[in-house]
Amino acid sequence: MNLSAESELRSSIATAAVQESGGTAVIVCSDAIAAIGSTASKVAAGLPIPAGHFEAVDSLCTDYSSLAQHIERCEATTVIVALCSNEVPTVEIQTIARRAGADPLGIQVVNLETDGSILRAPAAFKRSRMAVLKAAVARAAAFSGSRPANARTVFISGDATLSRRALFTMPPVSYRPVPTINVESCQAPQGCNLCASACPHDALTVTGGAVQIERQSCASCGFCVAACPQRAVELPGWSEAEIEAQVRTAIAASGDAPARIAFTCRKSSGRESANHHPIEVRCAGMVPASAILQTLAMGATEVSVVQCSTECENRGGETVRSRVDYSREFLRAIGDSPTRVRLNPRPSDGLANTGNNHVSIDSDRPALLFGKTAASTAVLSLTPQSVRAQLQHAESPLGVVDVNPDTCTLCGTCATACPTGAITHTQADGMTSLTFDPAICVACGKCESTCPELVRAAIRMTPVTDTEIVREGQTVLIEERSKTCERCDAPVAPEAMLRRLMEMLGPEFPAERLTRFCNDCRAIGFSG
Repeated sequence: MNLSAESELRSSIATAAVQESGGTAVIVCSDAIAAIGSTASKVAAGLPIPAGHFEAVDSLCTDYSSLAQHIERCEATTVIVALCSNEVPTVEIQTIARRAGADPLGIQVVNLETDGSILRAPAAFKRSRMAVLKAAVARAAAFSGSRPANARTVFISGDATLSRRALFTMPPVSYRPVPTINVESCQAPQGCNLCASACPHDALTVTGGAVQIERQSCASCGFCVAACPQRAVELPGWSEAEIEAQVRTAIAASGDAPARIAFTCRKSSGRESANHHPIEVRCAGMVPASAILQTLAMGATEVSVVQCSTECENRGGETVRSRVDYSREFLRAIGDSPTRVRLNPRPSDGLANTGNNHVSIDSDRPALLFGKTAASTAVLSLTPQSVRAQLQHAESPLGVVDVNPDTCTLCGTCATACPTGAITHTQADGMTSLTFDPAICVACGKCESTCPELVRAAIRMTPVTDTEIVREGQTVLIEERSKTCERCDAPVAPEAMLRRLMEMLGPEFPAERLTRFCNDCRAIGFSG
């Protein structure tokens, strides 16, 4: 058995074992606790974790040989290792925690940045470090566990930082998350392929109405997570639920202090301003514009997106810049300061001198950063009632659909293709109609690209954020009378469709063969 196969088997066995336990272990370097002017008992008391799941370890950042026994003593599924330095090899910490029984994707290594000069006010610094820990615990609590299919062992790259000891005591592998698909939520059977289209590595394909994932091609970038409007892509360790829980807790834990949130690529190497609360993501490209705006709507004073320090292997650089640009332009459109959204902030960047008094999100209701309702909820929460924002932008997370009544046949293909249900096709009381709900339109353009009458411009989707249209809610795009079956009164087809068919078939074709009976009764009707 080769090293990779053996590691996969070990991962499967260990994952099954840790699923029988529960809870989160928090292992903190004692030097970090001392630097923020607190005690181990006070820090433990401030965290919502079970008794006995907190350990303070002396000089953990320089000597982590005892880390495994501390983790084993806690018997926890997920582990948070909080250090006072970012010089410690993260891969080694994760490997030790994995061997001690933790879920391979449920391990967080948190840098508490104990350089007190970053924030001059000691109280503010202490509060910010506790906020980091609380948010990490919230993220761990939202972790649903991984299955063997979610964790792929990979050889550690040559540029990874490892200690000399590790080179002799550990195999050169780490664990990479691989997404799985929740088939109950997935719209691939209806023709959706948004996740596959978003994948920069062609690791996802839709075959036979199901999403197939090529594990070896997957780079774990998370683009598919951001692209799926139904939240059907599951990526344990970096799931929507975990990120949302961390953001919400970080904002709440900031108290009266400004809440500055930074979505940081895991390869960013600490490029974010030290005054920001980092929310690690697999790649900055997995942060949709809806997540940026929703974080502001949840109460953040400022939101930043931090890219990796090298050229993005996922080719997401331009997408990230465009999403940030859209978010800034939307803030400008509602009369707010665009500087509340930043790209790659520097440590010297000042806090935006603005506030948002329009936040209306219920603190007891989960605020979704991802999915089909995230963008509309965010824009309505941020926009004052007296303001109408209109912004056409390539990265608009919302769209507006228009139908040409002269060329639309009401066939319903657009409704079938819509992955969110924003367009619906109904037949009742002798009428056929298309309705549109702008609150759940994600501007994917499936309605337009699948329209049989595309050449006649029967339908058009424009990526535009229009708060008045969203406020108005569901509207009827087009409605027309349907022909009914002479035998059973079932709908035959909209009159617009019949007119189009007759136009295509020509005057020689007998119209009654199409218009008198439904499909079920047509053979009976003409044979009689």
